[in-house]
Amino acid sequence: MNYKVVVISLIRRQDRRDKITKQFNEHGIPFEFYDAIDGETLDVTQEIEDLFKGNDYDKYGIIKSNLYAANLTHLKIMNECAAQELPYFIFEDDVKILKEIDFRFEDIANMNLDAYWLTRNEPSILAYVIWPKGAIKMHDWVINTAKLDKGLDWKFLELRYKNLLNISEINDDYFYQIPGHDSDIAINGY
Repeated sequence: MNYKVVVISLIRRQDRRDKITKQFNEHGIPFEFYDAIDGETLDVTQEIEDLFKGNDYDKYGIIKSNLYAANLTHLKIMNECAAQELPYFIFEDDVKILKEIDFRFEDIANMNLDAYWLTRNEPSILAYVIWPKGAIKMHDWVINTAKLDKGLDWKFLELRYKNLLNISEINDDYFYQIPGHDSDIAINGY
């Protein structure tokens, strides 16, 4: 296989791991779990605070350490993607598949892009694909330029609109999530 499919999941969330395994198996999607950084055990250093400086997460009932951990997990995957020299299909473990997948992952993996969103025109890190060169650029842009005064989902939407990278998105709705449902990040959903 010339790509890798990972599902970000907390080790302690076996319930989600069971649901996603069933769902992906039903749709014939081979994957492996990527153990998420757990916000409950994250040591929030000054460096992390500086990266997320200026955020307004308190307004939304967000558990900051959990959001930090989720965003940092995506950034960690980008570093791994760059080192592996493979495109990565990245899914979060609360992704829902809306309908039968009528495209081939292999076809997407062979595109010449930096990133490809599997959701359309919205702030989302629920389902997307990154290529090594894109992973390097995106990681660098977040760490050295944009920072995370907003969540990574919003920062990546901003990046998509800036046309700084070779990015595209899927033309139909296949993947979704119920915002705030069974969230490990928000106290009251968001």
